[in-house]
Amino acid sequence: AKWEYEMVFADDFVTISGGKMTAFDKDGNETATNTFPEDLAYVREYKLPSTIVGQIYMQGGQLGIASYHFQPDISEACISYESAPTQWTLDDGSRPPARKAFENPRYDEATRTFTGTINWSEASFGGDAKWEYEMVFAQDFKRITGGQVRKFDAAGQERGASKFGRELHYELYFEEEAQLFHMLGLPAVGVFFNMLRRVVTVAPEDGGVDVAGAEEEA
Repeated sequence: AKWEYEMVFADDFVTISGGKMTAFDKDGNETATNTFPEDLAYVREYKLPSTIVGQIYMQGGQLGIASYHFQPDISEACISYESAPTQWTLDDGSRPPARKAFENPRYDEATRTFTGTINWSEASFGGDAKWEYEMVFAQDFKRITGGQVRKFDAAGQERGASKFGRELHYELYFEEEAQLFHMLGLPAVGVFFNMLRRVVTVAPEDGGVDVAGAEEEA
């Protein structure tokens, strides 16, 4: 019959970091208590971007596992392997670099399409010497919905391709959601990542993992 709320907001007002909601029946008896953020996970409403510039796209809900970083200067776009699994190694046994820059990166605002090349000629990756990317972004920029990664060996022969939205699944990184995960002490992967997509957002009063993305282990 009645819910009583106590909400404690984080210092930056991005999340509700404490408090509780207590439920009562018509006779005034307490029937349930839910706490923020353990039971009730809320983040401030965020605006979706209108471009990929300055954004990050990740697979599996985690940065640094072949996540795509589109810097404010698109010519500095790169792939991050900073959190890559230990089994991800180049064919010479070395680890992939923390950041691998795209060659000839281009972004077409009209078609929401990014193109670029990753060059592994110095040390191939799973037999691949080059990856050619085409990424087509959703109208709301929340995910990569089209395009592909074409893979070539050192002789220039194409070895196959992986398509975005089919083999490769990338979504936009939201700082607000990441803060909530950190506060809850949860890794932003697997079931927790899916749960996060169902987190309720609050408006202010004023207003399968893959190296390149290219295949499940690569």
